[in-house]
Amino acid sequence: MLSCIPFWAVVFIDAGNVFGISIFWNHLPTYMKNVLGFSIKENGLLSSLPFLCRYIGGLCFGTLGDWLLSSGRISVLTCRRVSSVAAMIIPALLCIATAYTGCSVTLVITCLCIATFNNGAIVNSVLVNYAEIAPNFSGTLLGLAKTGGAITMFLSPLCVGAVIQGQPWNSTGEEEEVAEGEMSPLSQEEVKKDVKV
Repeated sequence: MLSCIPFWAVVFIDAGNVFGISIFWNHLPTYMKNVLGFSIKENGLLSSLPFLCRYIGGLCFGTLGDWLLSSGRISVLTCRRVSSVAAMIIPALLCIATAYTGCSVTLVITCLCIATFNNGAIVNSVLVNYAEIAPNFSGTLLGLAKTGGAITMFLSPLCVGAVIQGQPWNSTGEEEEVAEGEMSPLSQEEVKKDVKV
């Protein structure tokens, strides 16, 4: 099993997918707050939209893939390859495009929703491959692969931190509060708003 090249290929692809999704899980609300300017209360629904789109995409791609396979329109290999491209390459390109949309909330949310919708195609590619590689050991293979994926989840905050270090929108003012023992002007405004409410 551990010498099986297809298994390791699926593990690396799945780890990459988990890494990308963990960036969305962990950092999308912060991106909405610091870059797009939404408060945490306002961005709850907007931050959840991409995940709803991923769920709907999984249902759509799963149904479409099953229909195409059962009707004999495409082969299993073609279905897996096309689904892999839809699930990983298209979202990667849309995430890059998000960086060039500026701060247009509509464009950013649209790109992120389309990206995660396409990532739903993962149900036709990586997630079903474990059962195809070794039907009797698919649970064990999935467990080993998800362990590798969990390791990449630990790396995602480190990678995001390295990319955004020193960005003007990354400063929360908390560093100054701790260092100087006083509140930043941003925090003073937030306290005044809270007191008025």
